[in-house]
Amino acid sequence: MSEFRLSEIKLFVLDMAGTTVSGTFEVHDSLIKAFKENGYEINRTIAGKSIAVPKPLGISIILKEIFQLESKQLTSDIHDAFLIHINNYYLSSPEVCEMEGSSDLFRFLRQKGISIFLDTGFSRNTASIIIERLK
Repeated sequence: MSEFRLSEIKLFVLDMAGTTVSGTFEVHDSLIKAFKENGYEINRTIAGKSIAVPKPLGISIILKEIFQLESKQLTSDIHDAFLIHINNYYLSSPEVCEMEGSSDLFRFLRQKGISIFLDTGFSRNTASIIIERLK
């Protein structure tokens, strides 16, 4: 394997929740609350099936695999409830903060002329709330 040079890196891609932003289990817990509000009990293991994918897709996967259901309306209802919970968390929880070292890493990458891209399974609105909150 060849050695890479920092000067060859043009773009650095990082996830948000649990990688650059605290609150690893808040995504799981917001999904659990959203499912419960719609009459379905899940746990963190099941909620984990929706991590790293767009949340409507993750919700649909859970409904199909766990409850043998396919319903666009139910998926939408659960997603709407999830957005309320997760957005409220990122807007107001005192626990929301960057993961230790994230700002230092961002500064270092920028000094080296490397672009930073944040990736997430969240909606654009949720991502914007986080970015605005943490500056």
